Amino acid sequence: MSLSHAAQSLYMALYDFSPVGYCTLGELGGILQLNLTLAKLLDHPRGEMVHQPLSRYVLNADQDIYYLHRTQLLETGQLRVCELRLVKADESVIWARLEAIVAPDAGGELISQVVISDISGSKQAEETLREWNQMLEHRVAERTLELRQSKERFRHLTQATFEGIAITAGGMVIDSNDQLCAMFGYRPGEMKGRSIMSFVAPESQTWVRERILESGEGAHECVVIRKDGTRFPAQVQNRMDIWLGQTAMISALRDLTEIKWMAGKLKAQQTELEHAQRVTLVGEVSIGIIHQIGQPLSAMGANLAVAIRKIKKCKSSCGTHEVFQDLQLNMRCLCDSVGHLRALAHPEQTQRASVNINDLVEGTCRLLRLESEHRQIELTVECAHRLPPVLADMVQLSQVILNLVHNAFDACADCQKGRRAVVISTQVLGDDRVELSVRDRGHGITPEVLSHLFVPFFTTKAQGVGIGLRLSQTIVEAHSGTITGSNNADGIGAIFRVVLPGLTVTNAN
Repeated sequence: MSLSHAAQSLYMALYDFSPVGYCTLGELGGILQLNLTLAKLLDHPRGEMVHQPLSRYVLNADQDIYYLHRTQLLETGQLRVCELRLVKADESVIWARLEAIVAPDAGGELISQVVISDISGSKQAEETLREWNQMLEHRVAERTLELRQSKERFRHLTQATFEGIAITAGGMVIDSNDQLCAMFGYRPGEMKGRSIMSFVAPESQTWVRERILESGEGAHECVVIRKDGTRFPAQVQNRMDIWLGQTAMISALRDLTEIKWMAGKLKAQQTELEHAQRVTLVGEVSIGIIHQIGQPLSAMGANLAVAIRKIKKCKSSCGTHEVFQDLQLNMRCLCDSVGHLRALAHPEQTQRASVNINDLVEGTCRLLRLESEHRQIELTVECAHRLPPVLADMVQLSQVILNLVHNAFDACADCQKGRRAVVISTQVLGDDRVELSVRDRGHGITPEVLSHLFVPFFTTKAQGVGIGLRLSQTIVEAHSGTITGSNNADGIGAIFRVVLPGLTVTNAN
């Protein structure tokens, strides 16, 4: 298998196993190609979908939406987004989000690139939320009607509700239910005759005065104060009515402490889930890469072994024997890297031992010297003495160093010859931590790229895949370390730092 074929196979694996559907449409809307994800999404064989119009899978009721989307796309040539329903092979319906952009091909035909995402879950959540809102509005309407029908009945209901109820006139509390007293830490009846503003936190008083005392009705959130001085967020629903012959404001108050806490917890869990999904995605991609390059490497290694045996039999090898031996050593390193990438998917199987980072840097640099000379980049190593060793998988850490150095090479490749420099250095930090850094003198990192450094598939390289830094982060974090990237202090180039916990060993070098 040639390298170009391997690269093409890797691209097709990433294309087919993407979490979203991709397809390419001709100018008339026919499907020219699609990935497996889209075929599985609609439950149709991929071969049967080729040359079929995408509109065939759009629900009849949404055909107008689709054709309007196509018309606007072809007219403007800009990215267009729409939401519509698609019909699967079993005639079940899913909601989908279509993002499309159009561009002419070499023959002048307008080709559309379409990304299709399944949004059925979010649509279902919206419908559920809408139903809950309708039910809540219905409950509020029913309660308001009951309050109007009977003041005496209102009093009984307020004592049974879970919400705090306050009745105020002229800014003073004239009545309240037991739940409100308990919420604020007062005994029943103790809140009567007090100013409503005495229960409102200073930062909310201006808002409360404007929204309640002046307008009277409405709903709002504010911060209120208990008898013991503690504060809590509250939601207040106000309504003007007649109470014992005078105009009064009836307020229903709900403690939002638990709701706010749950919202924060849900957001944190969502963030953790997104991180876990990204890590899982990197693992899946790694498995695909291993599968694609494992067999070609094995075949190349076998061919090298045969070539070396034949060269040994030649009387004059013109120095090629040493070159092939060096190539065979590099091939073994690559095979070891593939094996350790496979082990990365199962951390419990990795082989870790005491590793001297300086030795690891020197060994890795031997593999990089020829490349740095070929690309006319000055590669410098500055290792500190008496570094504590680290407990690590040597091949995995070598992979991290290779990834960072190759990125540094690329960063300064198009700079003037005097600026093409990469420095690898090590030092000891506090608590016996070991820092390895790779610094280049390239163009640096833009703010947009800085925020996406370790995001899977994000790359600024024309031929990049976007998994090198994410894979390096996964390896470093698996070793209980951290990896960060930033621009150099002088504004020229960038630096990546890897910090690992060191082992406490007497006379460690």
